[in-house]
Amino acid sequence: MLPGFPGAGGDIKDDVLYAQFGSETWQGTIFGEINGQVTERVKELAAILETAGLHYEILHNIQAFHVSHAALAAVNKHFYANDGMVDITAARSEVILSKLAADVKQNIRLVEQAGIPVIPPETKAMGEWPDEDIISHYRQMLSNDFIIDVKLGNHAVSAKPEILLLDEVFHKTMTQSAQ
Repeated sequence: MLPGFPGAGGDIKDDVLYAQFGSETWQGTIFGEINGQVTERVKELAAILETAGLHYEILHNIQAFHVSHAALAAVNKHFYANDGMVDITAARSEVILSKLAADVKQNIRLVEQAGIPVIPPETKAMGEWPDEDIISHYRQMLSNDFIIDVKLGNHAVSAKPEILLLDEVFHKTMTQSAQ
C-alpha cells in the first residue's frame, strides 16, 4: 500500500462512473512512502501518472500532509444540515463561513502544537490569514462547479458520518498530541 491522495474523484450513478479531475491549480495526485524515501514503486506510479498526463507530486512527509488535510476537511462539517447539505447560498453565507474560518485557524494551530509540519505551505499560510481572507477564499472556491460538487454534492452527502467522525477524532488526537 502506498499512502497518497487522489487528484480525481466522482460519483457512481446508475452503475456509471462520472469521473472528475481537479486541475493542477486545485490539486493533483499526491503520494509518497511513510519513511519519505523515493522507492521504485513511487517512481513507477509517477511514470504511470506522467504517461496519462495527470499532475502528481511526490511528498517526503505524506503523513503530515494527511494530518494537514484532515484539519481542513473537518471544517466541512459546517456545510451539513439536519437533512443533508446546506444550499449554495447558505454555504457562502457569512454565518457558515465565519465558523469555518475560525475552525480552519484553530485546526492548523492544533497541528502545529502537536509538532506536525503543516503542508503544503498554502495550508500553513491559511492559519495566519484574517478571517475575512479565509471567508473570501472559500466563497471563491464555492463559485467553481467542481468544488461545489465536492463540498455539497452526492459524495459530500454520503460522507457526512465520515466527516463528523474525522472532526471528532482529529480534535481528540491533536489535543492529546499537544499535551
